[in-house]
Amino acid sequence: VRMRRYAEDAVRYAHDSHNFRLDYSDRSIASVDSIADRIQQYIPRNPISKWLRPGPTDEEIDHLCHLLGGYIGETYLRLKGGEWAIHEQTQAPGIVRNGGWVFPIEKVRKRLRGGQEEHLYRYFRVVLDEA
Repeated sequence: VRMRRYAEDAVRYAHDSHNFRLDYSDRSIASVDSIADRIQQYIPRNPISKWLRPGPTDEEIDHLCHLLGGYIGETYLRLKGGEWAIHEQTQAPGIVRNGGWVFPIEKVRKRLRGGQEEHLYRYFRVVLDEA
């Protein structure tokens, strides 16, 4: 239920803050990637740039990871099924389906911290095809 609420909040956030319409389709994940691009531009990469231009706080980034990751996860669930759970070893929230795990929140976190090489739409297509 909590992740569904994050996804619903992500739909509103995407529309209100970025003028994107998220509709729980696989193609909408490309819009999530564009939103991540925009957010990532405001995240300082080193202590000096953080001092000169403070970006979002760690708490704000964590919230955005839950919003966008929740949306990706809920889209996956609608297309493939499964359920949200906490992974026993890592304690990370993820989706378990047929014994396999998907961790969309952690993928968004890597995307925001790492950059475009952590492409969300490509990731989503891979996990859809593997399921």
